Amino acid sequence: MSPADPLGGLGSQGGPAASGDHPPVESASPSSPSDPSSPDEPATSSQRAQPHPARVGVTFQAHGTPTAFALLFVLGAFFIAQCALGNWDTQDPLAIFRMGALHWVAVLDGDIFRLGSYSFLHVGVAHFLLNAWALWILMRPIEAAFGSVGALGIYAAAVLMGGGASMAWAIHEKNPFMLAAGASGGIFGLFGAQISLWLRLRTRLPPEASKAAIRGLLLNLGLHVVISWQAAANGISLDNSAHIGGICAGVLFGLLAPIGVLPRRFWSRPAQILLVLSTFTLASMEGAALARAVHPRPRFLQGDGVVAEAPWMLVPAVGGVAVSPGGIAMEARIKRLSEPLALDAGSEALRIGDRTWVRATSETEQGETILTLTAQEGQGTLRIEVLCASEVCRGGLAADASMQLARTIRLE
Repeated sequence: MSPADPLGGLGSQGGPAASGDHPPVESASPSSPSDPSSPDEPATSSQRAQPHPARVGVTFQAHGTPTAFALLFVLGAFFIAQCALGNWDTQDPLAIFRMGALHWVAVLDGDIFRLGSYSFLHVGVAHFLLNAWALWILMRPIEAAFGSVGALGIYAAAVLMGGGASMAWAIHEKNPFMLAAGASGGIFGLFGAQISLWLRLRTRLPPEASKAAIRGLLLNLGLHVVISWQAAANGISLDNSAHIGGICAGVLFGLLAPIGVLPRRFWSRPAQILLVLSTFTLASMEGAALARAVHPRPRFLQGDGVVAEAPWMLVPAVGGVAVSPGGIAMEARIKRLSEPLALDAGSEALRIGDRTWVRATSETEQGETILTLTAQEGQGTLRIEVLCASEVCRGGLAADASMQLARTIRLE
């Protein structure tokens, strides 16, 4: 399957591609919109019995695929930046989250850009290489068929719909730690567009070309199975909801997007506008993610009668609780209690801000570390709890978070 042959056999009986600047060129005269056997409508049995010039094959002009090269370059650049931010740990959850990975709690806290920016990040070298390979194989033929604008729009729409589906599933699962990254939502969208391309052109294909097209679709389906298997083998949890959302978007826009070898329909223009808007939306989301990565902003955690400034990796959820996603696995709570301050054995006093805090550390049965800060406030106390369930936050992150909460806590 080449860029000029998006379905693996389209041009098997057609002549050479016509010259010109248009991305796709038909080797036979296209049907008029009034033709009963026009390409988006299946032919009747009587029409199939008669030879039709449109069934001699379809050939697309191979004139370069700049979008495929550009996307690979961008994904590579972001992977390098992600690695550099994580001190060359390709799976560092702090770096992945900081650069815009999808976390539904953060989206509800205002990080709308994460619905698209997650697609520019990858969890490990194997994840990046597999997605880059799949993108190279699928984007070039789709770009040859739909043109650069259409192919990029389909990819962007699939990324956005995949992000929305991933977030909806995470909310349904009530998992505040779920973190998603990777270009596979957009890649599955390209596969969906390939399915739509075959559906729209099937009445113009000779039987052998149709069989070759089906073989190409099955080959790409097998490719996705291999990618999924390799990801699981490398310990990467697959976000199948993003894959489903992506492939649905690819099929939908693949059916609606204009193709040069087919007559334009009344929906062609609106579909093209939606694809362009999807591209600009995805680009703006990534721009917002970059700006936030360069200047992370603190978040505000509210408890019962108190509020405090939390570090950027702690995202407020509900009930005075903030969580950090994925491999960071940190939670924080702030409370105002009516009980007086009680000192435990092994606790130490610290002066933080304008209060004296008593710090204590304990372990849960699951091996989680709980760091507690308590300060006198009138007849009651202020209490900060930071739970750490990973080595990432045990390396000083939990202590830093508790100190920032203690410095900024105030009564409401």
